[in-house]
Order: sequence, then structure tokens, then C-alpha cells
Amino acid sequence: MFATHPSCFYYPEMQTTNYKSVKSEFDTILRGLHNESKQTRECIEYSDFSHLCAGIYRTLNIFASGRDFIQHYQMKFGSSIDVGLFFDALKSKRRTRYIKELSQKLYDKFNKEAPSIFDPFLEHRELEGYEIYASDGHSHASSDHEDPIANKKRAPCNLFSLNLRTHYLSHMAICSPQNGKKKEHEITTLKRQDSNSLRMNNKMGVKVIHAYDPACIDYMFWDKSKKKYGVYFITLEKSNSALLEQGDFPFDDKDRRNNGVISNEMVGVNNGPQLRRITYIDPVTGRKFVFITNLHHKIPPGLIAYIYKCRWDIEKAFYESKSQLKEVKSWGKTEEAKQQQCCYIAFVHNLMLFCERLVNIRELILDEKVLDKMEIRKTKEQIRSSKAGREMNTLVSSSIRATNRSLQFIRWLRHQLDFSIPWKVAMEMLAPYMKHYIQ
Repeated sequence: MFATHPSCFYYPEMQTTNYKSVKSEFDTILRGLHNESKQTRECIEYSDFSHLCAGIYRTLNIFASGRDFIQHYQMKFGSSIDVGLFFDALKSKRRTRYIKELSQKLYDKFNKEAPSIFDPFLEHRELEGYEIYASDGHSHASSDHEDPIANKKRAPCNLFSLNLRTHYLSHMAICSPQNGKKKEHEITTLKRQDSNSLRMNNKMGVKVIHAYDPACIDYMFWDKSKKKYGVYFITLEKSNSALLEQGDFPFDDKDRRNNGVISNEMVGVNNGPQLRRITYIDPVTGRKFVFITNLHHKIPPGLIAYIYKCRWDIEKAFYESKSQLKEVKSWGKTEEAKQQQCCYIAFVHNLMLFCERLVNIRELILDEKVLDKMEIRKTKEQIRSSKAGREMNTLVSSSIRATNRSLQFIRWLRHQLDFSIPWKVAMEMLAPYMKHYIQ
């Protein structure tokens, strides 16, 4: 993910490391996390580390079913894993704690080490001290053995958050219907989360922004989250909103970041908290968007509109998971199995992103075909807005960001993890696929 289309990088920690192969680098990372775990137990028949590697392999590769995965894994690696061992591990509460712990540790490690060149908000001083997330619900089809609720198998919904500064993904929670209900609304799940979960485990003093779709609207919950936890929300106003205008917040219409902003109002409901309502016209399409947020009025309204536009990044992460990794169905019916699967999805997203950036920075290999395609689209958008007599928002026009990995890169990565190919040879294999689509 790039704030610009860079021709070179300098990041010493990645530049000077002597890598043997992609596989060995991943193995070093995973073993380091495993060795730090407080949830491990000795199991000769099927170790925790074996379960970690098996789950990551299943997520990264495409299989028709769990049994298809097990047979493939047995034949390819001569593994002693069988259906019973794998699915018993998926149901285990302790192994679930282990996978969740390692998934969080990997997320924390990569976030901490992420080069600042990938942060699209770095130059905006108004956002210093804020961590910014795109959060949303994501559903998988029910498992074959799913227990019906009200005589119907229900697709489980999971809440994920994508750090918009670093683009690393984490699993927040499962929407678990309570008291015999058919399903649970996402806002109900959000309200059940403790302060650490809502704050994405950030230290106190750091403010947290969630860009969420209108499913998150609950003004009293927002007010409590802001005052008690330092958590803020940005979303779109619903058409049946009862918010009343209470005044205007001034904004600098000469700041090109505010191009497209029509109004910046103070609004509220009777005896309720005060909010901001920002009306924005997309300079390219002419489409109107109305945002509401509990963020301070000193943050430019155009910047708030841009944060919400970046929320699309999490939708691209979901697309990558469903369309490119084919993670469309739950692995099991238990909550433990569903939690593990979500943690593995975040695990694989983060490992792929880390590997892509390693290649970008250390070898200067970019996915040129994708970035060139984006450049062409951006030029067309500028022409379109100019013809309509509107000036593009500078935040949008200067941002070219690849928000998911191409299939060529994913296929290459699968191959690297099947074989210990020397690093230099692996880079020679990858380079042509980053320049052109497969003919």
C-alpha cells in the first residue's frame, strides 16, 4: 500500500537482513511467536506449532473441504495429521487461546515495525496521536454441521478491523446471537466489547477512530466510548436520521483537502450528544455523501471524508479472503472453530502483506501492472472531474494505493512456502509476474 507511487525505498532493517528463503523467513517469524506463547502445551501426537502451520496453510491455499485439505497435507508433507486431530484442535478452547494470542502478537509486531512510508495519514498533523481503523462485519457461509437456529442454518458474522495506517488486519469479535435470537446486530456485538477491544489494545493516551458503515450508529454508545475510552466513530448518516442542526463549524475552504465539502455542521438530538455532520460532493462522480462523527471540529472535514473513503480498504481485504483465497465457508460449527478461522485469515493477510513489503523495500520489486492500472484510472478521474467543472480533492488525487495482493503474487507465495527456494531465485521468479499479467 503506497501513499505515492515510489521508485525507491530506504528501510535499513529490511535492507540489510540476509534472507535464505521466503519459507525460512516465515518459519523464523512463526517459531519466534510460538516460543513466546503462554498457552502452549506438550502434545507429541499433534503439536500446537503443527496446528498453527496447518491452519495457515489451509487458509493460504484453496481446498474444497476440510477432508480435501487433510489428504492434500498428508500427501504433500508426509504429515501424521488426520481429520480427527485437526478438527479436535479446532474445537479446543486452549488451542483457540493459543491461535488468538499468536495472531495478536503477529499483528502487534508488524504494526510496530511497519515503515512510515505506507501511512497515508502521516503528513496530517491534525491526526497525530490517533490510530485509525476501518472496521466492519464479514460473514462466512455456515458449516456443513452447523446447528440450526429457528430451523435454519445461519451464516456467522465476524467483526474485523484494518489498521488504516499500516494496513494490518485483526479479528475483533464474533456476532453471537443471545437468548435464542436468530442473529445479533453488529452494534450489539460492539457494545459487548471491553475497552481494550474497542481501543484495539492501544495504550491509554492514544485516540482511536473507527470508520464503520451505518450499522454502528448508536449516539449514546458513541458518547460513552468517546468520554470513557477515547474511541471515535465516522460513518454515513442514515436517511431516516432525526439529527437536528444546531450550528456551523467553520472550515478553511482554501485548504485543498476540503475540496468537495459543502457544509460542516454541529448537530444533535434532544437531550443527546452533539455530533458533526459533513456534507461532501465527490468531485469525480458528483455523488453526495453525508458523514456523521463525534470527532473534534479541528480535524478538517475533507480529511474525515477521506478517512471514510479509505474504509473501502477493509472491503478489499474481505474480497481478497473470499475471492482469491476462497475462504467462503466456516470450518466448523463451534465458536472456537470460527474464532480460529478468523484469526488464521488475519494471520495470512498480515504475512502476505509483510512479504509483499519485504519484496518492495529490499528488492525494489513493485506490482507495476497494478500500480500502472491505478495511475490510468486516476488520470481518467481527473479528466472527468475537470469536465464537470470540479477540482479533485488533493487527498484522493495524490493517493495511489494497492489495497490487496494480486493473484500472481499469491500464487508465487504459495509456491515459495511449498519449497525452500533460495531468496535470489525466488525474486527472479517473481519479477516478471509483477510487470505483466500472465499471457
